[in-house]
Amino acid sequence: MTDDIVKVRQPRITLDGQLVSYCEREALRLDALAARARWGWVARRYERKAARARAQGERSRLRETARGRGDGPDASADSFG
Repeated sequence: MTDDIVKVRQPRITLDGQLVSYCEREALRLDALAARARWGWVARRYERKAARARAQGERSRLRETARGRGDGPDASADSFG
C-alpha cells in the first residue's frame, strides 16, 4: 500500500529568498514614511534607507538566480506571512 504513495519534496526556502520579499516590503514602507515626513532631512533619510533595502533585495535576488531559483513560484514566498 505504501508503494503507491509518491513523496514530493517541497523546495527549501533560503534566507535570500526570504530577504527578497522582505526588502521589497521594507522599501515600500520606507517610501510611504518619506512621503509623510514633515521635514526634508527626515524624508531624505527614509529615501536612503529605502534605497539600501532595494540594493540588499537585488543582491539576494541575484544570489537566488545564481542558484537557479530566482524565477520560480517560490522565489517570492517567505515565512513572514
